[in-house]
Amino acid sequence: ERFIDVELMLAKQEGLKISNSSIVSKDFYVVPSTYFTHGGNSNSRGLLVETKNEDGETIKQFIATNIYYSSEESYYVNEEGLAAGTKVINPAGGENLVLSAPESLQGVYNINKGYAVFRIIDILYQNEEYAIIARGTDYGLSQYDHIALDGSLVTEHEIIAQ
Repeated sequence: ERFIDVELMLAKQEGLKISNSSIVSKDFYVVPSTYFTHGGNSNSRGLLVETKNEDGETIKQFIATNIYYSSEESYYVNEEGLAAGTKVINPAGGENLVLSAPESLQGVYNINKGYAVFRIIDILYQNEEYAIIARGTDYGLSQYDHIALDGSLVTEHEIIAQ
């Protein structure tokens, strides 16, 4: 007796094929785009946060952030200087925002530059072995990008020997 595994794909999806072992989840803070400003000694985009120094005085500090994903009105950020309870100041005045529970997004670690950079993915189709993701998305992957085969073994900004 001979058997062959057949998979019927009734809805055709086009995109990039990646292994399921590459997919990991990461937590991000969702901040409205109106809270972002340019500052510091560079042209970097970031947030003004309110912190306290050793003397207990309240100070405003600019933290440059990496934007991992954007929706119509918000940016998704994950930085070392940000934690739940951090007070973010709106540079246009008005109300301020206190960062609360982060939101989890799926992605993979891109290793094109020799170190791991988290990239968000948009899964179009998934089975037990692989996933088809959208190509050319903002802050995502494109064709010929190198990704970590096992995302659970990699950490952000880890140097990868090729």
